[in-house]
Amino acid sequence: MKIAILNTYEQMGGAAKAAYRLFLGLREAGHDTAYLVRTRSGKPDPDIVQMDAFNRSLLAIDKLMQRYYATLNRTPVSNTPFTITYAGVNTTLTPRLQEADIVNLHWIEKFLSLQSLQQILALGKPVVWTLHDEKPFTGGCHYTSGCEAFREDCGECPQLKYDPYRVARKTLEAKLELLKEVDLTIVTPSRWLAERAASSALFRGRRIEVVPNGVDTEIYRPMDKGSSKAVFGIDSETVVLQFGAQDTREKRKGFASLVEAIDIALEDETFAKMAKEGKIVVLCVGEPSGEIEALPIEKISTGYIDGDEKMARLYDATDLFVLPSLEDNLPNTMLESMACGTPVVGYASGGIAEVVDEDNGRTVPTGDSRALAGAIVEMVLNEQSRKECGKRARELVVSRYKISDQVERYLELFREISEARGESRKKKDEDFGRHFDCVAGYALRMEAKRNNHLFREEKAPESEERKDPRLSELLSSLERLCAVRVWKHPLKKLEAYRELLALYHRIKNGV
Repeated sequence: MKIAILNTYEQMGGAAKAAYRLFLGLREAGHDTAYLVRTRSGKPDPDIVQMDAFNRSLLAIDKLMQRYYATLNRTPVSNTPFTITYAGVNTTLTPRLQEADIVNLHWIEKFLSLQSLQQILALGKPVVWTLHDEKPFTGGCHYTSGCEAFREDCGECPQLKYDPYRVARKTLEAKLELLKEVDLTIVTPSRWLAERAASSALFRGRRIEVVPNGVDTEIYRPMDKGSSKAVFGIDSETVVLQFGAQDTREKRKGFASLVEAIDIALEDETFAKMAKEGKIVVLCVGEPSGEIEALPIEKISTGYIDGDEKMARLYDATDLFVLPSLEDNLPNTMLESMACGTPVVGYASGGIAEVVDEDNGRTVPTGDSRALAGAIVEMVLNEQSRKECGKRARELVVSRYKISDQVERYLELFREISEARGESRKKKDEDFGRHFDCVAGYALRMEAKRNNHLFREEKAPESEERKDPRLSELLSSLERLCAVRVWKHPLKKLEAYRELLALYHRIKNGV
């Protein structure tokens, strides 16, 4: 079977790691598998193909839209990414995709636009979309932070401060238009995400399968804890707590709650005494926040760890992995830690509660920092309990979450879908860019204002420049710029933008 797996990044991030492991497992099982990505990061591999056939003009506008309408336009509700993927790769130029028997999409933001997806669907091949967060069925957010509007229309997005063009609603409408009457199978790593997808306006009524991510249990395995601790300069008798993420400042990762839990844990006399004597150490993987740095407990910050072997050694050096996520799917870190025989303590959010229980770790109600503190103290002070939970955690991962288990379930699904697939209906090509021309115009206008000082108010209210009648010429030029439809005429749009800047500088210089 010829399989094409698509993901934005080759190995960076949890979704990429899961997709890459699946790619390796399918190839090792003897299948002709291509891993198609936007950004490569590993060693050369003939089966890993970088797709970079982007319209450069649209790509430039995409960056401005992301910056001005999303990144700089967020409310305090969430700081998890909200993405607008306007420019997508031209998928028709990739032979390995055209030749595939089945297409498996994974995390595709800033890689595949709606137009790109339309090209893939037009191939008439079976398509399986593996979800790694909630973005595929929302209008832009990757985690909803309690909002339920994705069940209907994504109207009034609470994560955007200023949304005059209703970008979330328009995005969901465009997705509904694209996927109407399309034969598409959804896969989620957790039951939690499957239930969320099933309740969404976009995927309601579709086939949704739960296939957990897999872990290489030959790499992620128990070793000698004393030796592993020595690698990081830690005494063998020291209790090591580990937590981490690519960015510990992301709110949904729960590190503010974790800091509160550690402060509460320090109210316990025995825990506080151990911490003061350096018998408890925190290993922080990633970039720690200022609040974490300020904790009155010894810390070792590892930064970003590259490579499974290094990461496995880090888990083995750990006595207790703390996972305070407020929203999450099925974290790789949880499975990796458990595979190394290190128990997990965390909130019962998302897919975490589907794996961690009282036999192999501890979960507490999401957001209850006092309960989290109690679980941490209990496990830190009870070495025997940690060992028993770690042993059962390893057994669980080996029995259910090996890469071979994941590969087998995907192959079974791929075969079933391929055999049952009837003749696909050719859909009429749609111009999805029309949904977002107004947003693109807004982004270009903001770029003109902010980066080129076109209409900033001067400090002196009687500035001669503000009285200059030629300012109206600039305003007229800007209106002409915003009237150009971006999707149909991206080069014309950029040319109009350059003309606007040239006019501005002529006026500034008195020419």
